[in-house]
Amino acid sequence: MISSETYYEENLKGKSAGKSCSEMIDDNDDVSIVQTGEDNYNKLYLKFLKNYSEKQKGQNMVFSPFSVMILFLMLADATDGISREEIMNGICKGIGLDEAKELISMVAYLLEEDCSFCSANAVCVKEKYKDKIKPQYMNNLQDTFGGELFASGNIVKAVNDWVSKNTKGMIKQIVSEMNAEMISCFMNAVAFKASWESKFDEEEIKENIFYNADGSRQKVKMLCGTEYGYVEDERFTGFIKEYDVAYSFMALLPKKKAQEFLYESLKQINFRNLFMAKTDEEVEVRMPEFKFSYEAELSDFCRNQGIETVFSNHADFSPMTDEWLKVESVAHKAVITVDRNGTEAAAVTHAVMLWGCPPDSFKKKRKMVRLNRPFLFAIMHNETELPVFVGIVNRIDGNGLEEE
Repeated sequence: MISSETYYEENLKGKSAGKSCSEMIDDNDDVSIVQTGEDNYNKLYLKFLKNYSEKQKGQNMVFSPFSVMILFLMLADATDGISREEIMNGICKGIGLDEAKELISMVAYLLEEDCSFCSANAVCVKEKYKDKIKPQYMNNLQDTFGGELFASGNIVKAVNDWVSKNTKGMIKQIVSEMNAEMISCFMNAVAFKASWESKFDEEEIKENIFYNADGSRQKVKMLCGTEYGYVEDERFTGFIKEYDVAYSFMALLPKKKAQEFLYESLKQINFRNLFMAKTDEEVEVRMPEFKFSYEAELSDFCRNQGIETVFSNHADFSPMTDEWLKVESVAHKAVITVDRNGTEAAAVTHAVMLWGCPPDSFKKKRKMVRLNRPFLFAIMHNETELPVFVGIVNRIDGNGLEEE
């Protein structure tokens, strides 16, 4: 399989400027594949939003659907048989693994063009286990995902060091000594840092009140300004604020204050369609500074998508090794800071592997959007029109910039 850079150079160079993924691939007669891929990407973050917002009502949430998708594809690439089929049906129904890998390689290359967004992939194994990994798998990991496979006698420290390095220090730990028995860990890390194209002056930063989801009130630093991207549908009003790179921040305020209206709206929201439908209208905005972290265990989420075999003794990791392995857990951790200067965000998705056992068998008018109560947000990539981070702000504590 080809790397993202090679694929882009050989197939898409000169075709990307100002085009979405669908428009680029249209030149290569594969538009239905891309549309299916985009549809699966949208379904993934919708399922994630709905599942975890219902479980953790009133809590803040931020995650990277791109990171989650990459990790699942890495697992699919390391598996075969029913294990692979379940993963692909759960996250990329309607397209094959090779097609999905080419699409994600292309998207990864486009997302990372200006260096404000970076993504890294790796598999860490215990030192004594490294010789059990098939050389062909290590080549595939590098060629397909630009990933590295490395070994360590202290796998917990090695994993956390890799995560800290590849999230630029924003996330320092994803495993603990409780995971010391793991055989290997699959990891994707993404990091984003950008300044606002139009920065907030001191006189545009005012103290105001944010009404948390639980009814409490919190004093916040409110960023006040004028933007020129307005978003509206039957459920939300919102705005687009540009970064000084090829990304934008999109904020969506529910038209009704009731929390149930927000959660009901998550069943059908499409960030990409809303982003594409933005109008160049002048909008007065009020946006709080905020910072928070978020963690989610994804194993039950996987099983709800029909991804079960990899957690059992029937797991088939034969493309990677002849040893019996199974997934113990899949988890996601993300952090975000939005302030007067811009945005920093990072996320890690990882899967912890243990020994398995052989199975018994095998319009023109001035608008205003005031984010003084719970709202949704997304960091959008302007060219692909895909969200790389998605989140909900349900509450703000302290001055809005509490420590992780």
